[in-house]
Amino acid sequence: MKDQSDGLHFDIVVVGGTPSGIAAAISAARLGCSVALTEYQNHLGAMAASGLGKTDILNKNAVGGVFLEFVQRVYQHYLEQYGADSDNVERCKE
Repeated sequence: MKDQSDGLHFDIVVVGGTPSGIAAAISAARLGCSVALTEYQNHLGAMAASGLGKTDILNKNAVGGVFLEFVQRVYQHYLEQYGADSDNVERCKE
């Protein structure tokens, strides 16, 4: 994408900050592409950032790839930020 006004250039532009869009952008960046991730709403993540939780994931063995990495990092953040005995960590188990 070439914008004449500011000279921005990206190898890939991902339209939509859903979990799939985020995974696509991360994957492309890890492969060495310059990536722009765009989202119409005020936040990234779609339903995953707006209430999708463990009750929505019926088969935890189906969770993998970048989303599993995300879930593991959230859990680690909660451990470090709030401690092992916190409600946040308890809600992240399983």
